[in-house]
Amino acid sequence: MSFKLIQQNASTLLFGGLTFLVLSSKNIIIYNEEILIGLSFIAFLIFSSITLGESIREAFTFRKETIQKELQKYLDVKEALLQDLLTEYKKALLLEGQVAQLREQSCKELRTLHSTREAGLQATFATQLRNKLQILSQIEQKGQETVQRNWQQGLKYGVLEAFRQSKKTVGPQLLHQALEQLKQGQPK
Repeated sequence: MSFKLIQQNASTLLFGGLTFLVLSSKNIIIYNEEILIGLSFIAFLIFSSITLGESIREAFTFRKETIQKELQKYLDVKEALLQDLLTEYKKALLLEGQVAQLREQSCKELRTLHSTREAGLQATFATQLRNKLQILSQIEQKGQETVQRNWQQGLKYGVLEAFRQSKKTVGPQLLHQALEQLKQGQPK
């Protein structure tokens, strides 16, 4: 594989090497520690990409696939959650409609029950009032009868008492008048 890479990039490597030699022979590039460290680092990167490139690529590919799977799983969970929320929202709307319908039906039944109860209460009140009025009428009638009887008895006793009193006072007067008329016996 490294041989393949060298074959593919042979012209670039040859051009880079010749450029380096020409520049170094003209004293444009001076060999010092920094250049040697830079060249070593570039050689390390090339060696690493040649030898470890495939395993790094596989690791990044594996990591990419893992991240994609996790992201897909996360999106699936979010989608399921959104579906559940949508279902719950639809249920809530349906429930709200049913509650409104139930409230309306309950109000209608309560109005009907109220009017029925009110009519029943009025009928009961009227019946009770009629019964009480009848009882009061009977009590009044009995009271009037009692008053009339008592008045009659009182009047009767009053007349009898007056007659007894008058008998005591009028009796002797009548007797006296009768005697006087007898004494006078003579018609005038």
